[in-house]
Amino acid sequence: FNFADYVVKGAVNNVVVNGLDVNTAYSLLVFAVDVNNGYALTSKVSRTAFRTDAIKKSDCSFVVDTTIENTEATFIVSPSNRELGWSFMIMDQMEYLQYTDSFGEYKYTDDDLVKSDLVAKIETFVSEGGSVEDAVKEYIKVSNQRVVYSNLAPNTEFVFLVAAVEVIGSDVWVTSDVTMGRFTSGDTPMEAADFTLTASEVGAYGFVLNVETTNPDVYYFPSIAFPGSF
Repeated sequence: FNFADYVVKGAVNNVVVNGLDVNTAYSLLVFAVDVNNGYALTSKVSRTAFRTDAIKKSDCSFVVDTTIENTEATFIVSPSNRELGWSFMIMDQMEYLQYTDSFGEYKYTDDDLVKSDLVAKIETFVSEGGSVEDAVKEYIKVSNQRVVYSNLAPNTEFVFLVAAVEVIGSDVWVTSDVTMGRFTSGDTPMEAADFTLTASEVGAYGFVLNVETTNPDVYYFPSIAFPGSF
C-alpha cells in the first residue's frame, strides 16, 4: 500500500468509485496528513455514511415446457422478458430438500441455489482456461431457449430452477423470482439389439459359450443364473 498514490490536494469532483458490494453499509472518511512527516494525521476525521443500493428484481417470469424421453429431459424455457439473461439448473429432489431444509445445515433459498450453481459453472470454466466473459455467454441464456440434460439417473425425481441473473464484476446476482418445477426421469433406454445364445460342449463342470448379436456396437453382459432366478 503506497499512501502517496491516494493523497490529493484541493477539491475532488465527480470521481466515480466502483467495485463496492451491493446493499452494503460504508463510511467515507477524509483527513489531512503531513506528506513530509510520514503522512501523520493533522486534522480531525470527517466522515459520512452511505449504503449501496440493493439489486432491483424485475417482474420477469418463466414458462417451462418439459419433455422426458427415458433418461433425457428437454426444456423449452420462455421468459416473459426476452431482453434479460437467465440461468437454468436441475438437481436431484432429495438433494434440493437437503439444501433448502430450514432446520438443516445449509438453509439455502432458491436464489442461493441458482447463484451458487452459476458461480460454480463460471469458476470451472475459468479454471479450464476460459474467460469470465465467455463463461457468461456459455451459461447465461437470453430469450426463448431449448435446454437438454442427458444421461440422468433413471426413475429419479428432479427439481429445475430458472431465474433472471446478472454478473456484476466477479459476483452473480439473481434479478427475478425463481421459477421452480419438478419432473421424474424415465427408464434407462433399451438398446436395439437381439442376441442368440448357445451353450455347446456342455460337460460336468462347464460349457462353451457362443453369442451372436444383431448390433455389434452394443456392449452387453453375459451371465449365468439358476432357472427362474431372472
